[in-house]
Amino acid sequence: MGPFQLLAARFPVTRPWEDFDERYVTRPNPIGDEVADSLLFEPSGSHVIVGSIGSGKSTELYRAATRLQRAGSSLVVACADADLLGDGLTDPRPGILITRVAQALAATPISPPFALAGEQAAARVRRRAAAEGMPPSADVEPMETSDPDDLRQMVAALAPRRVVVLLDSFDRLLPASTYFEAIERDLLMLKRVGVGVVLTAPVDVLFLHWREALSNFSSVHVLRALDPGVGEHGEFLHAVLARRDPEELIPMPVRDALVEASGGHPRHLVQLAHAAARAAAPAGTRRVWSEDVRRACDRLGEFLADALVGEQVVILDAIVREEMPDRASDSLIGLVRDGRVFDDGDGRYRIHPALLARPARRVA
Repeated sequence: MGPFQLLAARFPVTRPWEDFDERYVTRPNPIGDEVADSLLFEPSGSHVIVGSIGSGKSTELYRAATRLQRAGSSLVVACADADLLGDGLTDPRPGILITRVAQALAATPISPPFALAGEQAAARVRRRAAAEGMPPSADVEPMETSDPDDLRQMVAALAPRRVVVLLDSFDRLLPASTYFEAIERDLLMLKRVGVGVVLTAPVDVLFLHWREALSNFSSVHVLRALDPGVGEHGEFLHAVLARRDPEELIPMPVRDALVEASGGHPRHLVQLAHAAARAAAPAGTRRVWSEDVRRACDRLGEFLADALVGEQVVILDAIVREEMPDRASDSLIGLVRDGRVFDDGDGRYRIHPALLARPARRVA
């Protein structure tokens, strides 16, 4: 593998938390540390990490899990991608959160009493199915239950250790109504059982009346948009690049260009660095240059401009004229969710630089 292929591999575009210990950089607002500290104080709390796609929700969730796992033996910590448990999140019915919590615990190496409690839970599921006239099945997984009483017995088997479960990918449940319908009842049940939980949520929940529903959580942690022009934000984005480029194949002026082109979006920064390193490889040069970044930015701009609907283009043109939207329409929320537009707070919005550069956008 050549130096540029190796460099590109250090900027994975699908699982940015791989090699987590080596690549994690503390953000200006260290939400993962905040979540971990809170759960160490109150292990049965419920936390939600909210942000746009690619803003760093998964990274901060894994940061919290890492901190908790290193805190000692008083906690049983399970961390999993909910989309990879059971049948994933394809059927987000009420009870799915308890089921995914139980399945995440089942995948965690823990004591034999817990395994026995899981088998007993499976037996109860089979008995309930028989009582409801359903055909008996020997294929029930030990943790395939949405009954909080089953989970209570599983948790009791782990006493005196407390249980904390961190689940990624719940932010894929859209719209916001689907998200809350799936988890609202279960959050209360988990509190009663004494299980701490950390979920991710789409940025949609910060808009309209959905903000009120966030009161179901003990704490809400919002990943605000990063602005490369703000000192500590720019330093963090530069540190992300430096941690993955110890050989300095990306010169400082080129790093500046990458940070600026990302608009402060962490995933897009990683994607741009990956694409620029791949673009430099065939050229036979010894460094990644500004032209490589320009090509990478063009491709990202094409991606962001794809599938824009008419109302979204109108909104983008208005933001360019500094005429900020006075209401949170579905189109505006979609632009913020996808990282095409950044919500800087106080009703101010900023368009992604790669999208702003696209002439096909018809900016007035």
